[in-house]
Amino acid sequence: MTQSTRVSRTSPPDLDIVIPARGEVETLRKCLSSVIEDAQGCNIQVIVVANGPERARSLEIVAELTALATARGVQLLALAEERPGKANALNRGDAYRRGGPVLYLDADIRFLPDSLPSLCEYLNAHDTPRLVAPPRKIARSPSFVTRHFARVWATLPAVAQEVVAVGCYAVNSQGRMRWAEFPNLLNDDAFVRSRFAPTERQLLSRGGALQELPQGPALLSTLRRWREGNLQLRDIAAPDALPEGDRYGSAPDAGMKRNMLHVLRHPSLWVSMPIFLWATFASRRAGRTLSPQTDWLPARSLD
Repeated sequence: MTQSTRVSRTSPPDLDIVIPARGEVETLRKCLSSVIEDAQGCNIQVIVVANGPERARSLEIVAELTALATARGVQLLALAEERPGKANALNRGDAYRRGGPVLYLDADIRFLPDSLPSLCEYLNAHDTPRLVAPPRKIARSPSFVTRHFARVWATLPAVAQEVVAVGCYAVNSQGRMRWAEFPNLLNDDAFVRSRFAPTERQLLSRGGALQELPQGPALLSTLRRWREGNLQLRDIAAPDALPEGDRYGSAPDAGMKRNMLHVLRHPSLWVSMPIFLWATFASRRAGRTLSPQTDWLPARSLD
């Protein structure tokens, strides 16, 4: 693997942010507000692609925040995409990138301070392909099931120590060349992760991406989506140039034996393990067959 070299620059580092928005009206507002508040020292362009039943309202949210964004040096761009499916929204937003590093962000993620400066600094300082993400932070859920599932899931080595890329991942310009358009898959995150070898992925130490897992039946639907999305990747070969790359990403219940051993070594997790196992296996039977055109992760409240 070629060693990355650092790139010196005097101007503020560039970063484009593509946000596909499907119905997350108030969460979109909070997401954008966290981006604007954390944008210091970066030349940021945010591309919001409204792609769902709340398209008009999503565009209004962007318009309401434009003045504040401009005052903070952030450029907001709002687009409407009528074709269903997250891949269509991502590809539409991609057409407006400036060609440098890009962050793909779900509308229900909020940033903790110093997340974007850390991303900008890292991505603009390396000239070989990189996939990066800020540390994942899981918001405390009012749901008993979600809370106990998250206690185990967030500590698993494949989650806590890796770029899992669920709803928040970034690549530099060289990394973005690893794929053309987003394919019509349920799990764009795992697809992108499968393009990069382990040595090309970096979980940053500063900042944090605050995520709230869905509650109740919506959690099972989300877990099933993750699983089916990763299974779809079996039909897509990783680039031949990446023999070290993990080809398919990791399903939420992958490596169950390894996960069990992890929990056994941490007694504080024992009380939550039955819920984790129940949710994992129940999600295999939950709901209907999923479609990449219409099924996104459900909108989630961050209140």
